[in-house]
Amino acid sequence: MHIPDYPDLITAFLDCPLPAKFTCEDMDPECMDHDHKLRSLRRGKIELKDVHNPGYSIFSEILPSALAYYFADFAALALSGKSDQSEWFGESLILSLDASFRGVCNLAQRKTVHAFLAFVDLHGDLYLRPDFYGYFAKIFSEWKGSSVQ
Repeated sequence: MHIPDYPDLITAFLDCPLPAKFTCEDMDPECMDHDHKLRSLRRGKIELKDVHNPGYSIFSEILPSALAYYFADFAALALSGKSDQSEWFGESLILSLDASFRGVCNLAQRKTVHAFLAFVDLHGDLYLRPDFYGYFAKIFSEWKGSSVQ
């Protein structure tokens, strides 16, 4: 895998503390299942099979601090390519990169997320389905400005 500043992907998020909560813990069975799964993961040791289940997204109700804590692993999994499943893991990740997540990221982290998105954009034919590109373009444009402020 070749992404510009790839070591920054890891180091930019290395100082994120282990969150006290991973999801909103609303007692919804799916949310609680995701919370349990997120608590069981260890950074640097996450495999695609641990977190990728189309239709049952690990990102469902994930808190921004938990996404930041695992972002380097999730981004690396997304960039490792498509699985044999129909949905690329990166789609769910990208859809989670919203304003609340941007709000917990410092400047170096925002630049790193932007670099991740720029890499996906550059190699879109490897990752992006045509019907997903509109969503991606909107999210990418929202991160462009935040990566310099």
